[in-house]
Amino acid sequence: MNAIADLKAGLSLTSIKGDVRQPHNYAMGRIPARYSRWQTASQYLTDIERILQELKTSVSFVSTLPDDTFLLKHSVNSEDYIMYHQGYFLDLVHQLKDKLCQMVKAVVTPEDDYSEKHEKAAELSKILKDKYVLKIRCLLDYLREWDDGSHQGHISIVLKKRTLYHHYKNPLPSTDSYSKAKINRFLSSASFQSHLSDYGKQMIAEKGKQNLQSWQSDTADKMSSTLATIMTNIENIAHSLTSYYRFPTYQDSGKRVVQQYVQLDKLLEVPNSSYRIESIQQPIRGMLETLAEALPFALGQEFVALYITGSIPRGDFMWGLSDVNFVVIIKNNQGEMKDIVQHFIDTPTLAMGIPTDTRILSETEFTAEEESRIRFICRTDGLLIRGTNLLTVEKSQRICFRLAWMLNKDFKGYLASLKTLLTDRIRTPTQRQLTLMARALGKRAYRLGFSQVVGNNVRYTPHFKQMRELNNFYYPQNREFNDRTFQVFTEHPLVDRDALLSVTESMEEKLMPLYEAIDKVVNGIPEI
Repeated sequence: MNAIADLKAGLSLTSIKGDVRQPHNYAMGRIPARYSRWQTASQYLTDIERILQELKTSVSFVSTLPDDTFLLKHSVNSEDYIMYHQGYFLDLVHQLKDKLCQMVKAVVTPEDDYSEKHEKAAELSKILKDKYVLKIRCLLDYLREWDDGSHQGHISIVLKKRTLYHHYKNPLPSTDSYSKAKINRFLSSASFQSHLSDYGKQMIAEKGKQNLQSWQSDTADKMSSTLATIMTNIENIAHSLTSYYRFPTYQDSGKRVVQQYVQLDKLLEVPNSSYRIESIQQPIRGMLETLAEALPFALGQEFVALYITGSIPRGDFMWGLSDVNFVVIIKNNQGEMKDIVQHFIDTPTLAMGIPTDTRILSETEFTAEEESRIRFICRTDGLLIRGTNLLTVEKSQRICFRLAWMLNKDFKGYLASLKTLLTDRIRTPTQRQLTLMARALGKRAYRLGFSQVVGNNVRYTPHFKQMRELNNFYYPQNREFNDRTFQVFTEHPLVDRDALLSVTESMEEKLMPLYEAIDKVVNGIPEI
């Protein structure tokens, strides 16, 4: 079966090429664009191999009958046992014909034309007239052997028998040896044996055994001969397809493609952060080390962990602009404990004039599905300052649109809340509050815009400077928007309420189509 093995390898390697060339589709668990025909053909070829194995098994069952104990236990006699496997053999041949037509149809149809609708139109009569089949040397002749309407070969005869067996009078018992075996089965019944002498009983038993063996041997030979013809035919079809399409083999480019495929999962994973507290600038580092001592002492057994994320561990903290992002994990969700945590964090940071963004979560809250985003940030863009690392068993995220959605799915709600705040004329934000809002909006918008790079180009970074480079490289048409947005949160924007509201509405207009497109890609339907 070298040709079948070569075709299977060729189809598999071609499909793998699609995954390697389109890692964004692989990361989403989707068939690469313009590669569905090869994956479909490979799946049908796997079915063909399964059916061939079942055909061999059927021949084996008929060639060697089980003992009388087995037959008695299952209330079946030898003739019926053979008949069952013979009929199943015919059904398998018919099933094989369908799978073969589907496989050939998937291989020969150009990707521009191929779709799942072809699975319902892969009839042999149509394939025999297919212009692409006619181009492939000898393929038409090999496929004609499966035509039970006009061809008179071994395979077509078996297919005709299957039609009769399935729809009309069973053609299998028509052999003389089968009829004699059934007669002897009747003569061996208890009601008839009582009328026979010992010699008569012996003669009937011997004739019954001879007739059964003759029919069994004849049936097994025919099934074996049919299977050999089928194997040769499929080998020929596989060789024709492999030669015409020049499928890759392990000997040429296949080995390199497989090596790339093996590394694909690793390349698509977001690595854990490698930040160290020693690299954090003073005096912030000293403040963090003080907190790392004070919090566990104040909370006692309620303390679990203290993480810091964002610009400080990344090394791009800017005095007067950046804030400090804390994630504190405590044992239980108690308001009193959260108040204590907030007090211990606010005291040193306010003294240094640094705003904070603090998330205080119980251990149960932190490990819940709803907090997958904050866990991802702690793992990939954070630093454990003190306590138990709860992320050691956290599942790695692939770089794809699912990751982009997880990080940005609250963007729509965030914009709505910001607009509500800015249109509320009762409360008047201070200039510093407006500046912080503008910077936060710029960051959120920039991360959402970067989703195109994450989903389409499988690149990820938490660093805004690297986001800018990647955005401008892959989407140079958006350079002006990227640069202006980057400027908003890397400088000290002076905006009034109306100006910020205008910017918010502009961000909404430009970015909501992207947001909804990602929603549709990940969840199947746009958010309502």
